[in-house]
Amino acid sequence: MTRRYQLNRGFTLMELLIVIAIIMLIAGFMLPVLSQVRKASYRAQAREIVTQIAAAWSTYYTDNRSFPDVDITQMDEIGCAYVNTNLVSNGSVSMLDITRKESREGIKDHWGGIYQVILDNGKGLDNEGYDGQITVPGGQVIQRSVAVWSKGADGQSGTSDDIRSW
Repeated sequence: MTRRYQLNRGFTLMELLIVIAIIMLIAGFMLPVLSQVRKASYRAQAREIVTQIAAAWSTYYTDNRSFPDVDITQMDEIGCAYVNTNLVSNGSVSMLDITRKESREGIKDHWGGIYQVILDNGKGLDNEGYDGQITVPGGQVIQRSVAVWSKGADGQSGTSDDIRSW
Protein backbone atom coordinates (compact mmCIF):
# COMPACT_ATOMS: atom_id res chain seq x y z
CA MET A 1 0.00 0.00 0.00
CA THR A 2 1.21 3.40 -0.84
CA ARG A 3 0.96 6.17 1.60
CA ARG A 4 -0.25 9.51 0.38
CA TYR A 5 1.11 12.58 1.98
CA GLN A 6 -1.39 15.28 2.65
CA LEU A 7 -0.33 18.80 1.76
CA ASN A 8 -0.65 21.37 4.56
CA ARG A 9 -2.21 24.51 3.23
CA GLY A 10 -1.40 26.79 6.20
CA PHE A 11 1.45 29.19 6.87
CA THR A 12 4.57 28.20 8.67
CA LEU A 13 5.64 29.99 11.82
CA MET A 14 8.57 31.53 9.97
CA GLU A 15 6.30 33.02 7.29
CA LEU A 16 4.03 34.53 9.93
CA LEU A 17 6.97 36.06 11.79
CA ILE A 18 8.32 37.61 8.59
CA VAL A 19 4.92 39.15 7.77
CA ILE A 20 4.60 40.54 11.33
CA ALA A 21 8.12 41.98 11.14
CA ILE A 22 7.32 43.71 7.83
CA ILE A 23 4.11 45.19 9.28
CA MET A 24 6.00 46.45 12.33
CA LEU A 25 8.65 48.02 10.10
CA ILE A 26 6.03 49.85 8.05
CA ALA A 27 4.29 51.03 11.24
CA GLY A 28 7.63 52.27 12.57
CA PHE A 29 8.12 54.37 9.44
CA MET A 30 4.57 55.75 9.63
CA LEU A 31 4.62 56.97 13.25
CA PRO A 32 6.86 60.01 12.65
CA VAL A 33 4.78 60.94 9.60
CA LEU A 34 1.55 60.70 11.60
CA SER A 35 3.10 62.82 14.35
CA GLN A 36 3.98 65.54 11.82
CA VAL A 37 0.46 65.44 10.38
CA ARG A 38 -1.01 65.84 13.87
CA LYS A 39 1.24 68.85 14.58
CA ALA A 40 0.25 70.41 11.26
CA SER A 41 -3.43 69.93 12.06
CA TYR A 42 -2.94 71.60 15.48
CA ARG A 43 -1.34 74.59 13.79
CA ALA A 44 -4.09 74.78 11.14
CA GLN A 45 -6.80 74.68 13.79
CA ALA A 46 -5.03 77.34 15.87
CA ARG A 47 -4.71 79.53 12.76
CA GLU A 48 -8.46 79.20 12.15
CA ILE A 49 -9.33 80.09 15.76
CA VAL A 50 -6.99 83.11 15.64
CA THR A 51 -8.86 84.29 12.54
CA GLN A 52 -12.23 83.75 14.24
CA ILE A 53 -11.21 85.67 17.37
CA ALA A 54 -9.91 88.59 15.29
CA ALA A 55 -13.18 88.63 13.32
CA ALA A 56 -15.21 88.60 16.54
CA TRP A 57 -13.29 91.60 17.91
CA SER A 58 -13.68 93.42 14.58
CA THR A 59 -17.42 92.79 14.82
CA TYR A 60 -17.36 94.15 18.36
CA TYR A 61 -15.67 97.32 17.12
CA THR A 62 -18.11 97.69 14.21
CA ASP A 63 -21.14 97.27 16.49
CA ASN A 64 -19.92 99.53 19.31
CA ARG A 65 -17.67 101.98 17.39
CA SER A 66 -14.95 101.38 19.99
CA PHE A 67 -13.22 98.63 21.93
CA PRO A 68 -13.91 98.11 25.64
CA ASP A 69 -12.11 100.59 27.88
CA VAL A 70 -10.42 97.81 29.85
CA ASP A 71 -7.09 96.02 29.55
CA ILE A 72 -7.88 92.85 27.60
CA THR A 73 -4.71 90.98 26.71
CA GLN A 74 -6.00 87.45 26.27
CA MET A 75 -9.14 85.50 25.55
CA ASP A 76 -9.73 84.60 29.20
CA GLU A 77 -13.13 84.84 30.91
CA ILE A 78 -13.12 88.66 30.63
CA GLY A 79 -12.28 88.74 26.91
CA CYS A 80 -14.81 86.00 26.19
CA ALA A 81 -17.49 87.85 28.19
CA TYR A 82 -17.07 91.05 26.16
CA VAL A 83 -17.14 89.29 22.80
CA ASN A 84 -19.97 86.92 23.76
CA THR A 85 -22.16 89.64 25.30
CA ASN A 86 -21.71 91.83 22.23
CA LEU A 87 -22.63 89.05 19.83
CA VAL A 88 -25.77 88.17 21.78
CA SER A 89 -26.97 91.71 22.56
CA ASN A 90 -26.43 93.08 19.05
CA GLY A 91 -27.55 89.96 17.22
CA SER A 92 -24.29 89.92 15.31
CA VAL A 93 -23.21 86.93 13.32
CA SER A 94 -19.77 85.62 14.13
CA MET A 95 -17.87 82.44 13.43
CA LEU A 96 -16.71 82.39 17.07
CA ASP A 97 -18.72 79.93 19.13
CA ILE A 98 -17.72 80.26 22.79
CA THR A 99 -18.60 77.26 24.93
CA ARG A 100 -19.49 77.47 28.61
CA LYS A 101 -16.15 75.96 29.55
CA GLU A 102 -14.30 78.52 27.42
CA SER A 103 -16.29 81.38 28.93
CA ARG A 104 -15.11 80.24 32.39
CA GLU A 105 -11.52 79.20 31.60
CA GLY A 106 -10.68 81.08 28.41
CA ILE A 107 -10.18 79.91 24.85
CA LYS A 108 -7.16 77.61 24.86
CA ASP A 109 -5.06 76.21 22.06
CA HIS A 110 -3.94 72.57 21.77
CA TRP A 111 -0.82 73.35 23.79
CA GLY A 112 -2.84 74.61 26.78
CA GLY A 113 -2.13 78.32 26.33
CA ILE A 114 -4.83 80.99 26.19
CA TYR A 115 -5.02 82.98 22.94
CA GLN A 116 -3.46 86.44 23.28
CA VAL A 117 -5.08 89.70 22.10
CA ILE A 118 -4.03 93.31 21.55
CA LEU A 119 -6.80 95.83 20.92
CA ASP A 120 -6.27 99.35 19.61
CA ASN A 121 -7.79 100.97 22.72
CA GLY A 122 -4.84 102.52 24.56
CA LYS A 123 -4.70 99.73 27.14
CA GLY A 124 -2.22 96.91 27.71
CA LEU A 125 0.46 96.78 25.01
CA ASP A 126 -1.25 99.54 22.98
CA ASN A 127 0.06 102.81 24.40
CA GLU A 128 -2.25 105.18 22.50
CA GLY A 129 -5.99 105.32 21.95
CA TYR A 130 -7.52 104.31 18.65
CA ASP A 131 -5.01 105.35 16.02
CA GLY A 132 -5.29 102.41 13.62
CA GLN A 133 -2.03 100.79 14.67
CA ILE A 134 -0.80 98.53 17.43
CA THR A 135 2.55 97.28 18.64
CA VAL A 136 2.82 93.50 18.65
CA PRO A 137 5.34 91.31 20.51
CA GLY A 138 8.81 91.97 19.22
CA GLY A 139 8.13 95.70 18.93
CA GLN A 140 6.75 95.63 15.40
CA VAL A 141 4.06 98.27 14.71
CA ILE A 142 1.28 97.01 12.46
CA GLN A 143 -1.59 98.89 10.79
CA ARG A 144 -4.44 96.97 12.38
CA SER A 145 -6.87 97.46 15.21
CA VAL A 146 -6.77 93.85 16.46
CA ALA A 147 -3.93 91.37 16.80
CA VAL A 148 -4.51 87.81 17.99
CA TRP A 149 -1.99 85.03 18.44
CA SER A 150 -1.28 81.67 20.02
CA LYS A 151 2.07 81.23 21.72
CA GLY A 152 2.45 77.83 20.08
CA ALA A 153 4.03 74.70 21.49
CA ASP A 154 6.81 76.46 23.39
CA GLY A 155 4.40 78.78 25.27
CA GLN A 156 6.53 81.89 24.54
CA SER A 157 5.38 84.98 22.63
CA GLY A 158 7.53 86.27 19.81
CA THR A 159 9.04 82.94 18.73
CA SER A 160 8.89 81.23 15.37
CA ASP A 161 6.15 78.79 16.39
CA ASP A 162 3.59 81.51 17.21
CA ILE A 163 0.39 81.45 15.16
CA ARG A 164 -0.49 85.08 14.43
CA SER A 165 -3.28 87.06 12.79
CA TRP A 166 -0.89 89.57 11.20
